[in-house]
Amino acid sequence: MSTTTLSKAKKNLDSLLDEAVNSSERVIIRRAGKPDIALIPVAKLKSELRVSRSELVVTSAADRKRLDAAFAELDAGRYAWEGTLEELKSFIALKVKERKSASKTRRAT
Repeated sequence: MSTTTLSKAKKNLDSLLDEAVNSSERVIIRRAGKPDIALIPVAKLKSELRVSRSELVVTSAADRKRLDAAFAELDAGRYAWEGTLEELKSFIALKVKERKSASKTRRAT
């Protein structure tokens, strides 16, 4: 993984993209006063998402079906996630927890 500044990235974008693809690693772009950005090959991103998908614990078949549908949309390029992989995992875990809580509330009433 290499790191560069935004000004250098603007001047060398084509070579940075080639570096990311050829090395299958992230190229980090540091931006003054703003969050860093990572260039990552799509194949690498999809691979990481597949691993994270297998790490998720989803207990209901309905949640698994919804999660699989969401990943299919992501794989097809219909969603753009702008956070980190860890943030995506946390977001999904939160949504699963919210659905379980709502389901328990409905059963209790």
